[in-house]
Amino acid sequence: MDQNSTGPEYEIRRMRAEDLPSVSALEKTCFTEPWSDATLRSVLESRLDTLWVLLSPCTGADTDSAADGRTGDASDHAPAPQIIGYLNYREIAGEGELDRVCVLPEYRGQRLGEKLLAAMLEYAKDRGVGDITLEVRAGNEPAKGLYEKYGFRTEGVRKNYYTHPTEDALIMWKHE
Repeated sequence: MDQNSTGPEYEIRRMRAEDLPSVSALEKTCFTEPWSDATLRSVLESRLDTLWVLLSPCTGADTDSAADGRTGDASDHAPAPQIIGYLNYREIAGEGELDRVCVLPEYRGQRLGEKLLAAMLEYAKDRGVGDITLEVRAGNEPAKGLYEKYGFRTEGVRKNYYTHPTEDALIMWKHE
């Protein structure tokens, strides 16, 4: 994954079963209608779905360790990265669908959702998938702008698709 050499390094990796509790918490934080634990487990186990998680960077060693007399490898004191975002991609009959993507609110505005999207698009390209669809809230301007930047265009509307609040879904497609 291409990283900004002057900023923190975020890791994207495939989701694993042990990530389910963290991803479930993300769902509850990021979506007004979060997927259930059973749904998350089902997509993780599905042969049609591929899921990635975005990990926060390790912030480095505990700088107080030398001052208070502790010794040892600095990596012993580095905080473990946490899952701060995830993406669910589904592929059926040679077409792709972006089902879910989210980043914790406190990490937004750093182009991290874009990192997840770019990883998904590269994966789809490597698999020969040329057409990818997604649905987005009509009022979600940041997400719409990101998708348009990557070549997605609105091709339809699902009236009153979303609830809490009620809102239309735009159906967007990227064709290669």
